[in-house]
Amino acid sequence: MTFVRHHLSDGLFAKFRDLVHSQTGVFLMPEDRELLSSRLARRLRHCRFATCGEYFSYLENDQSGQELGELLNCIASSFSRFFRGKDHFDYLAGVVLPGFHDRSGNKVFRAWSAVCGAGEESYSLAIVLKEFQAANPGFRFTINATDISSKVLAQARQGVYNLDRLADMPKDLLRRYFRRGTGPMAGFFKVKAEMLQAVRFQRFSLAGRFPGQGGFDLVFCRNAMLYFSEEFQQELLVKLHRCLRPGGHLMVGQRESLPTIGSSFKRVGPSAYQK
Repeated sequence: MTFVRHHLSDGLFAKFRDLVHSQTGVFLMPEDRELLSSRLARRLRHCRFATCGEYFSYLENDQSGQELGELLNCIASSFSRFFRGKDHFDYLAGVVLPGFHDRSGNKVFRAWSAVCGAGEESYSLAIVLKEFQAANPGFRFTINATDISSKVLAQARQGVYNLDRLADMPKDLLRRYFRRGTGPMAGFFKVKAEMLQAVRFQRFSLAGRFPGQGGFDLVFCRNAMLYFSEEFQQELLVKLHRCLRPGGHLMVGQRESLPTIGSSFKRVGPSAYQK
C-alpha cells in the first residue's frame, strides 16, 4: 500500500505560497498552511504523487500549465449568491446608471465583474442593466466577467443555480430572467438565454496583464483584496484606476477599505469609489 504524505515543510509551503502569489496575487498566510495542505491532498490523490515535493516538481516542469490551472481551481473560493451586497446594486441602479445615461450620449456602458466566481454577481449586474434598459430603450451595455478558476467559469456559462443562491432575488425578477427546473432539475433555476448572451466570461488573473486604459465605466472587484499582500493591493488599485474611464466607479467588498488610495479615487458610498 502507498501512503500519500502531504506534510508541508516551511520551505515547501513558501514555494507553493510564492507560486500561488505569482499567478493570482493571493498571498497565503502561515495560518493558511492547513487549508493549502488539504487542497493539495486532493491533487496528490488524483495525480498519484506520494509527496507534495514530487507534486511541486511536476508543476515546475509542466509546460502545458494544465495542472497549475487545476491547483488554482482547488484553491479558489467560489460560493456567492445573487445580489450579494445589495447596496452596490441599489447604488448602481439609482445613481450610476442615471448619471451615465444623462451625460453619455450614445456611449455603451461597459462593466467588468473582475472576480465573478460562478456568475452570481455577473448575472445580478446583467439584471440591473436589463431593467434600466427596459426603462431607457436607447441604453446599451456590455459585461465582461473574469475569474482565475476555469471550473467556476464553466458553471457560470451554464447559468444553473439552486434556490439557496437565489434567496435574495425578488420574485418578479426570478420569473422574468430564470426558467424553473422540472423533473431531475427540480429545485434549480437556469438563467434565460438573453441573460446568458449578455455576459462574456473569460479566464483571467488579477496578477496578469490588464485590459487597455480607460475602457470601463464600472468595475466590481469585491472580496479579493482581503487575500492580497499590501504591495499587491497597491499595484492592483493602480491597474484598476487605469482601466476605468473618467467618472467610472469601482466597487470593493464590504470588509475592504482603501486607506492608501490617495487622490486617485473619491469615496462616494459604502465600499464604492469613483475615478
